Amino acid sequence: MTRTVLRMANKMSRTVQPQSVRLRLMRHRLGPTRSPSHPRAPVLSAVSLLTGLLVILLLLGGCAPELAERGLARPNFPAFAPGNVKESEILQKYGQPYSSGQFTLNGQVIRFLHYAHIAPTESNVRVKYMKRCRFFFLGDQYLGYSFGTGFPDEQINVDEKLVPNIIKGKTGRDEVIALFGTPSAVLKYPATPENATVDGDSLVDYAYHMFSSTDPGWFEHKALRVVFDANEIAKDVVFSTSKRNATKGASSLLGD
Repeated sequence: MTRTVLRMANKMSRTVQPQSVRLRLMRHRLGPTRSPSHPRAPVLSAVSLLTGLLVILLLLGGCAPELAERGLARPNFPAFAPGNVKESEILQKYGQPYSSGQFTLNGQVIRFLHYAHIAPTESNVRVKYMKRCRFFFLGDQYLGYSFGTGFPDEQINVDEKLVPNIIKGKTGRDEVIALFGTPSAVLKYPATPENATVDGDSLVDYAYHMFSSTDPGWFEHKALRVVFDANEIAKDVVFSTSKRNATKGASSLLGD
């Protein structure tokens, strides 16, 4: 069952852009954005994909013994920033990937290594948390990673009150990371959204996903993407959030 779901994720990754996000894979196109001083923005299409796939993976029944022993840590930054590591070093640290593949983005063929981990649980518990990480390459050039996790203790909250501190044309990448911590994804062109980025651009993504272990109707998702120019200065900012309170039976989107 797990292999079937992972094949779904792999297939989706070849037709949707990487990143990401995020349980899904974070590849997406940036939609219309607002200035950081008004951080209301439509939910990214990739966030919807991420959310849907996360729900599927988080509700998996008892399966995937081949993945149960694979620990998978969030890549350290800046150690795993684009250009900082070789494919051989990734293989040495993480071992052989669960799968690999390629897709075309910005007119370039991009390869990826896909790692996945499903936590073992007691036999009477159906919910299993999953996490995955993808590393992207253009030929032998390392373009960055995309990490996603459903484990509650591995979530890094995205504080929406800090988003207005990101000023287009002024705030640098190091400043953004100082504000929000280790990114869920760090990617360099051409592994960045088509029609929204150019050669020399890069991005960081942050994803926060919380589910209730007792109430399947409750969840909270947050996503932040910052695109940087060749000088690593912010050029675009997108923040979105959604939350469902099962007690009230309604979901809310920031700005609605």
